[in-house]
Amino acid sequence: MVELKNVSYKIGRKELIPPLSLSIKKGECWALTGANGSGKTLLGRLIAGDLEPSSGEILGAGTPAYVSFEKQSALLEEERQRDDSRFLDLDGAENPGRTVTEWIGEDLSPEARSRVGETIALLGLERAADRGLRYLSTGEFRKTMICRALLEGADFLIMDDPYDGLDHESRENLRTLTDSLIEGGKTVLIVSGREEDFSAKTSHLLIMEEGKLIFAGTEKEGKEFRETLASKKSFSSEDIPYQLEVEKDSPAPIVMKGVSLNYGEKKILNDLNWQVNRGDKWLLTGQNGAGKSTILSLINGDNPKAYGCDITLFGSKKGSGESIWEIKKRIGHISGGFQIDYRVRSSALAVVLSGYFDSVGLYNRATEQQKEEARRWLRYCGLEEKGEKSFRDLSFGEQRMLLIARAMIKSPELLILDEPCQGLDDFHRDQVLALCARLGSLEELTMLYVSHSPSNTPNCLTKHLALVPHGEGGYTGHID
Repeated sequence: MVELKNVSYKIGRKELIPPLSLSIKKGECWALTGANGSGKTLLGRLIAGDLEPSSGEILGAGTPAYVSFEKQSALLEEERQRDDSRFLDLDGAENPGRTVTEWIGEDLSPEARSRVGETIALLGLERAADRGLRYLSTGEFRKTMICRALLEGADFLIMDDPYDGLDHESRENLRTLTDSLIEGGKTVLIVSGREEDFSAKTSHLLIMEEGKLIFAGTEKEGKEFRETLASKKSFSSEDIPYQLEVEKDSPAPIVMKGVSLNYGEKKILNDLNWQVNRGDKWLLTGQNGAGKSTILSLINGDNPKAYGCDITLFGSKKGSGESIWEIKKRIGHISGGFQIDYRVRSSALAVVLSGYFDSVGLYNRATEQQKEEARRWLRYCGLEEKGEKSFRDLSFGEQRMLLIARAMIKSPELLILDEPCQGLDDFHRDQVLALCARLGSLEELTMLYVSHSPSNTPNCLTKHLALVPHGEGGYTGHID
């Protein structure tokens, strides 16, 4: 099916993947794994034809269907680059651009196009079918890309972190669908640093480490090899570089009363009532498109619709003259969407330092004390030696760790973690969860944590807001 002969990849004179050879046969299911920065995504992109090898040749791959975070970012950038005038109709109203249904169906055969609606329903995308690509949640976007890949008809499906951002029902649907594709003779390659993402029908395993393919063989042999590698790793023993000073009589960070919100005729939130007190540790859940990211944007100041809602933040009602920067300096925030939008070529150290100034990029002169605090966070994240490396040249997982450090460096009063483990390998996922658990022991820190997966949820969360369907449309909150 696919054969790599002495394939390597370089950028300039730097060899990121030394020559390697492997063969994937038709109908097999392979898992390509390794730690963040190991080179697994690079190898996946080479196999998918998304990158040209610097040497060697790849035979038989054809044009695989490929789903990845990089593809998602490129598609969003394409939407941004299209003529802005197309986002206004003749009446001056906002136009969503390409909708989910339109993009999925582009350039498909008539037979495949006839199955667009069926495939959209299979992955639970009906509510988003007429929404513009720019307005999708992370999970909805991932499902949209998977729908397109499934309909392209390729015999070889490559999925990089396929379950990131998906709610529980969608994860199970995709898992069942992937297994049925393998049973039907499709060749599947799953790229992930997490063993839980592997299909139950995985037959072979590839393991990368520092750009080198260190294992290629059966799944059983590979599992034993992975266990040996895991036993050699340990967490940072340094204390968390975090100091918070908050007045004891500070008001509740968040009060929402009867919050409802629409986008056009689409109702998202409906009569949401929620109070977050200082020191609360909340888990926020809901299916893809239920409005989790919308709620967070109302809080962190990124959504202008907040001014039409009854929302009080840190004792000040929205629209009463408060500065957005006064709000942001009290909040640390990390999300998949923010990572996509962080497109500057700053160094890793500068990215962490930018958290002091709530900027995308570093435009203020940092003090020596601030620089030392940033280096401490780099050490904690295991990225001390990459402090001068460009953010854009780091792996997805390394970028995520940096942005978590960026959110934490100013010791925020309110910490918002929107699926912080997304894209992380097992080791770094465990490190982030350990960090969150330690932060959860701080009585004065308020934490909002969004997650779809119990395995990606720390045990420090004591309260739960579940977004559930409202009888009159949209979603409202149910508190456990």
